[in-house]
Amino acid sequence: MQFEGNGLSDEVLVPKDPWFAVYTRHQHEKTVCQNLTGRGFETFVPLYETVHQWKDRIKLLSMPLFPAMYFSEATSDVGWTF
Repeated sequence: MQFEGNGLSDEVLVPKDPWFAVYTRHQHEKTVCQNLTGRGFETFVPLYETVHQWKDRIKLLSMPLFPAMYFSEATSDVGWTF
């Protein structure tokens, strides 16, 4: 992520390129982000860890904080064709 100063203070940084919240298919957030990262996009999926219990096992899972959403940076050097 690149930052540029906004002229107000040296401590305040503003992202150079805008970030967008993008809606995707439910339970496909991580897969979509991996595919887009491979195409040169910068993406982010906030995750939290939780314990799920079934009859036969207990498992620690990483779940998206915002279901069916991920964040992507709109850069001028990468086209927005999907």
